[in-house]
Amino acid sequence: MLGPTNWIKSKLRVAELQHVTPLVRTKFQSDQAACFWTRSFPKNPPFPLPPASVLGGDHLLRRLYLGGYHHIIYILASHLHSAAKRLDKMSGQSQRLNVVPTVTMLGVVKARLVGATRGHALLKKKSDALTVQFRQILKKIVSAKESMGEILKSSYFSLTEAKYVAGDNIKHVVLENVQNASLKVRSHQENIAGVKLPKFEYFTDGETKNDLTGLARGGQQVQACRTAYVKAIEVLVELASLQTSFLTLDEAIKTTNRRVNALENVVKPRLENTISYIKGELDELEREDFFRLKKIQGYKKKEIDRQVAAAKAFAEEKVAADIALKKGFPLNSAHDLLTQASKKDEDIIF
Repeated sequence: MLGPTNWIKSKLRVAELQHVTPLVRTKFQSDQAACFWTRSFPKNPPFPLPPASVLGGDHLLRRLYLGGYHHIIYILASHLHSAAKRLDKMSGQSQRLNVVPTVTMLGVVKARLVGATRGHALLKKKSDALTVQFRQILKKIVSAKESMGEILKSSYFSLTEAKYVAGDNIKHVVLENVQNASLKVRSHQENIAGVKLPKFEYFTDGETKNDLTGLARGGQQVQACRTAYVKAIEVLVELASLQTSFLTLDEAIKTTNRRVNALENVVKPRLENTISYIKGELDELEREDFFRLKKIQGYKKKEIDRQVAAAKAFAEEKVAADIALKKGFPLNSAHDLLTQASKKDEDIIF
């Protein structure tokens, strides 16, 4: 049969540690040996011990409580309390700004909430505009890729025809006649909802000087091949511009959506919780001031009543003293003259 200490060890290890959160479990296990071999208990524990009536009939905590092992309950409660605070902080259930609850700070937080609301609306509109442009570019990319296959296929067929008619040496002749590129590409930026999208366009630099290439034979096929490849370059430049804009818009939309979600789910709720906290504290201060004023008024009323009663008693004593001086009675019995006047004289028969 297990002794009390071994029984508590086994029960805590098997039962209680299953219900302790992982954040607490390691620290609780490290303090477990110390709490079993010491009976020291803090004089002013920050956590009040629950009464035995609220604990379960055969619950382990009830047995510990009735057995006098209060220090174990205290350590377990302290670790669970710390873990609960950490979990609440991590889950964001009690998010608010650490501010002083004053009227000035309430106005500042309200102004920040108005700014956050306006910023959220503007970013939402920006996200919608970028999404519309994103979908338009996506449609253009799909159309350009569908047409690019046919254009490249026709250009390769034209090159094959030119080689067949003019011979395989035609490419060396073309390369010898070309000094500078006749088609060039330049870029510029287009601003859409604050996002700069790169745009590429091709242009012709001067006149072509190889119009007489293949004059002996195959000149027509060479010119047809040149025209086909110029058209292919146009499609490729357009596709490169669309894909670059597509990637840029994708990153911009993700960034904007992150900001929108941050404002909607973090910043605005935190400001609203702060406003609620400040209003609650101000209402509590107002109630405290009202209660304080009522207490002061009650105290002043009691003080006035006491002063009136003291003045009335002093006046009665003064009147009694005057009567005593006139009648020749002692001053100590002067006060009894006023009280005896209301009593019935026993010597009077009728």
